[in-house]
Amino acid sequence: MSLELTKNLPSKPVFNNAVSGTAIAAKAGPGFLFKVLATQPAANTATYIQWFNTAAADVIPGTTAPVWVQFVPAGASGFIDDFNNNAAFFSTAISFLAATTATGAVAPANAIQVSYLIA
Repeated sequence: MSLELTKNLPSKPVFNNAVSGTAIAAKAGPGFLFKVLATQPAANTATYIQWFNTAAADVIPGTTAPVWVQFVPAGASGFIDDFNNNAAFFSTAISFLAATTATGAVAPANAIQVSYLIA
C-alpha cells in the first residue's frame, strides 16, 4: 500500500480513563478524528465532551469555543460517535476536555472514560 493511501488511516485506539476539566492533547497538529467511544460511569451525571481545533495548552475552559460538542448521558456506557464514517477534520490541533455544560468550564464531579481514533 502506498504512503498516500495510508497517511490518513486511523491510528491505534487511544484510551483515557480520567477525562475531566483540563484540556487533553489528542494530536499536536492537524488531523482527523474518526471515532469516539465515551463512558460516564456516574449514574447521575451527564457530561459534555468539548472538542477544540487548537492546542491543549491554548484552551481556556469556558472561554475557548469548542468546534464540536458531544453529550454523554448519565450512566451511559458505550456511547459512540463515528461521524457516519466521515472523519472530522481539525486544521490546527485536536484537543478535548469534559465539562458539565456544552461550553462551560466546570469539570464533572466524576471523570469520564474516552477512547478515540485519530490520524
